[in-house]
Amino acid sequence: MPLNHSCAAVNCVQIASRIMVSKLLVTFGLGLNLVSAIGIVMINKMIYVRYKFPSMSLTLVHFIVTSLCLQVCVWLNIFSPKRLPVLKVVPLSMSFCGFVVFTNLSLQFNTVGTYQLVKSMTTPVILFIQALVYNKKSSLPTRLTVVRLVDMKKKPLDNQIFRDWSFD
Repeated sequence: MPLNHSCAAVNCVQIASRIMVSKLLVTFGLGLNLVSAIGIVMINKMIYVRYKFPSMSLTLVHFIVTSLCLQVCVWLNIFSPKRLPVLKVVPLSMSFCGFVVFTNLSLQFNTVGTYQLVKSMTTPVILFIQALVYNKKSSLPTRLTVVRLVDMKKKPLDNQIFRDWSFD
């Protein structure tokens, strides 16, 4: 039976429409992530400067909010939790806790620009450690991305972007 050209055209339009909606949702999600990440950093810095809030206490607040949000995701069936042996997840959990604690300390004692610089260098350092310690090489596109990331970090962020943000 020959394919009806009008049906094929309608089907193509529906597929194109779904792709467009999918791309818009991804773009919206990335934008929301960017805005919320910047907002959280700026609010945290304001809390440190204005209210002299202790870094470890703010880290505790972050972990509580993260736990609550993850529980909401479970209730909404966004994902389901998996049971793992505690001893197997301890190193990963400790690494995560250390990362959050040290980035919060960095934000407390540095400018926002320096904090962003240090935090964005996490990926190149991890790739370097993987190559050095585990002999695991990353792909060429990944290495090229890191080269560009490191190159961008040569510019003084504090003076260009955050100089007018005063929380005193």
